[in-house]
Amino acid sequence: MQVQQVQVAQNVQNSESAARQRKSAVSTFYVFLVFLVCNLPEYCVAIARLIFVRPSTALIGLGASSVTLVFLNSSLNPVIYCWKMRHIRHAMIDVLRKPNQANL
Repeated sequence: MQVQQVQVAQNVQNSESAARQRKSAVSTFYVFLVFLVCNLPEYCVAIARLIFVRPSTALIGLGASSVTLVFLNSSLNPVIYCWKMRHIRHAMIDVLRKPNQANL
């Protein structure tokens, strides 16, 4: 009887651990997906600049837009982390509620 209770407790712990790992993997995938969407255009523009000796006006415009996406990635990552990870979200809320005491 006691062995069964221990096995049930271990199964519950294993399933909780698996759920946490799954949630962490999904969060990591979202960060990777945003990174890919924001940085892939910059790599494509860089390859196009290598192929074409004289870049066109359109390519220069695409280059400026792709750099903007790279910078946007830096601001989206904290939003994703706050959205997907509860402990980070609560820490950010605490910091925003008490801005004068954040450095204590």
